[in-house]
Amino acid sequence: MDRIPGIQFREYRLTNQCNTEWLENLCKGFARFLAKGWRQPLPSSTGQGLVGSSLEARLEAMSTGLPLRFQPLCQNVVRHLNNIKALPWVLTHGDILDTNIMVDPATGFLYGLVDWAEAEYLPFGVALVGLEEILGQMTADGFIYTTDAEHLRQTFHHELRTEIPDLCHPELQSTVSLARDLGVLLWHGIAFDDGLLNRVVQEGRDDSEIAKLDAFLGLKDSQAFKPRPRI
Repeated sequence: MDRIPGIQFREYRLTNQCNTEWLENLCKGFARFLAKGWRQPLPSSTGQGLVGSSLEARLEAMSTGLPLRFQPLCQNVVRHLNNIKALPWVLTHGDILDTNIMVDPATGFLYGLVDWAEAEYLPFGVALVGLEEILGQMTADGFIYTTDAEHLRQTFHHELRTEIPDLCHPELQSTVSLARDLGVLLWHGIAFDDGLLNRVVQEGRDDSEIAKLDAFLGLKDSQAFKPRPRI
């Protein structure tokens, strides 16, 4: 923790001082962070990791094992998996949570991320799931977005397209959006279970993960949850 300056985003969030300008700076910083991966994709000599080498098996398990409302979206990702896998494979942080995001408390500048134990190369766009952790947080009532979440989402994507002009192409946008959905499913559709990563989440057992799936995929019928985002 002492190798990167600043404080944890969660620590600052608890002060209730996260205004729109501060969060705009963090969203822009996160976009620039992800753009670095696009410019430095997987070397051809590098093999795939635990998750990257088992995408088909994990999606197959979720396509039948997740609650019914998630299965059509999961099956749609399966149908487009070859296109997703054709994206650049980039070094992807495996645990983008507010405890692992280090920020400047004065400005919202992103200093970096800690805890890279679960990192591996995955298709670009998978890590976009981390944006949701910036735009909202879990509460006793489920995952709740900030009131300016959609403005912040637009700020993030504008910065990402500025850093990666290719993302202005509609076909590429669509594929990256699907990769983002894949990231949501991988991170919240598979239970961690002390690192085993081999069990599909279940309602009544993994309710916080189910709540995030509902929120991040736009399947919850509540004003507390935002529509499924597109790039």
